[in-house]
Amino acid sequence: MRSDSYQGRVGYCKSDKNKMMLICFGTRPEYIKIKPLLTVFKDNIDYALLFTGQHTDLLKNLPEDTRRLKIIDGPNRLDSIVQSILNQEELFEDITSVLVQGDTTSVFSLALAAFHRQVKVIHLEAGLRTYDKWNPYPEEFNRQAVSRIADIHLCPTELSAENLRREGIVDNIFVSGNTVLDNIRDVSIKYEDIVVVTMHRRENHHCIEEWFQEINLLAEKNPSLQFILPIHPNPNVYRHREMLTNVKVVSPLE
Repeated sequence: MRSDSYQGRVGYCKSDKNKMMLICFGTRPEYIKIKPLLTVFKDNIDYALLFTGQHTDLLKNLPEDTRRLKIIDGPNRLDSIVQSILNQEELFEDITSVLVQGDTTSVFSLALAAFHRQVKVIHLEAGLRTYDKWNPYPEEFNRQAVSRIADIHLCPTELSAENLRREGIVDNIFVSGNTVLDNIRDVSIKYEDIVVVTMHRRENHHCIEEWFQEINLLAEKNPSLQFILPIHPNPNVYRHREMLTNVKVVSPLE
């Protein structure tokens, strides 16, 4: 689905006076997935950006007027995110809807805070499910909880939409596609012998060494291909970078 279809689906336009959408993100993937919407919304929908700050080292060039929320760390990181977002009245001043993307704990917390204030919640990338609350953890709980709160559900696939219907959610479900792909709609394609690898998810931290060993072996067996891995700064990933002797390891991209 083309991203220029979103403004009609959200049911929100600039002519609606005194209406402001709060578009929230905390990680680099979330920012990448909302960027196409920001392009479409410009001069059409009044919005404010809120950065909740999980990926401060990977997001350095945000718009100057982006609102920023500092996460006050305590013994438990997930608790800290929830606690830092709740009871923040100034975040919701002049806000009549909140758009959250994905399934991070900041997404759940912002949706909950908006619900407590009876502010409409729009969930982008809705309906993803494993039905195993421990996998992925805590994302599966977050996405299910947000679905019970959200007023508008923007699903990447028809399967995601059907998941919601099976759960008794029937109103305001739209299959809008995967917005990450809208970033490359106008990018010309060229084919080269390059393999780009990314590897950092928490579920793989316990076996990163095994993954890197296999990736390095693949690169060794295919010398005609150039393997490139932008190394993630997470210490559980970064400390194994020396294993990739046949792979070009580069710094994280902007």
